[in-house]
Amino acid sequence: MTGPQGERSTLTRADRVAAVINEVSSPILANPAVSIAIGASTGSWPWTVAATVFTGLLPAGVIFGSLAARRISDHHVTDRDERPLVMAAILSSLLIGLAVTVVGGAPAPVIGVVAAMLATLAILAAITIVGRWKVSVHSAVWAGIAAMLTMTFGLAAAPTFLLVPIVMWGRVRVRDHTPGQVIAGAVAGCLVAGSVFAAVAI
Repeated sequence: MTGPQGERSTLTRADRVAAVINEVSSPILANPAVSIAIGASTGSWPWTVAATVFTGLLPAGVIFGSLAARRISDHHVTDRDERPLVMAAILSSLLIGLAVTVVGGAPAPVIGVVAAMLATLAILAAITIVGRWKVSVHSAVWAGIAAMLTMTFGLAAAPTFLLVPIVMWGRVRVRDHTPGQVIAGAVAGCLVAGSVFAAVAI
């Protein structure tokens, strides 16, 4: 395989697999998916749709709108300096979503998933902005998802934890994060999302 100037590509099969993993595990896809799964478990489709809008569609709009306006360089928001504004906008969407679901009397699991995402992103934003350290959002999201799905559906959903190290490997392999950053993200996601979801939904 050759590049634009005829140079041979240095990408390996592992690099290509990691790139695919990074795309399919993107929080843009993962967050609405878990909102739908947990919302559907309550049988309330109106609240499932509402939660998905605030946790998935609006945040995706923020990211792709910022990309179109050239405020960010890629949809993974790889540049740490580009993350604060995006995180603030998504936090606003989640905060409004939490207010709507609480005031509207949504089922506890729906409120729980929104609250868990809000708390997790708040912690990640603090680490990124105050600590100036690019902790992995991918890893945090998937660890949180595994925790919430297991609490919702029981041991049948526990294998989702096996996806977390795969996502972590992908983030390190494409050199978007260090091993420390993906480990910190996974720990934060599991502990924060898991504890908040358990407190609100269980």
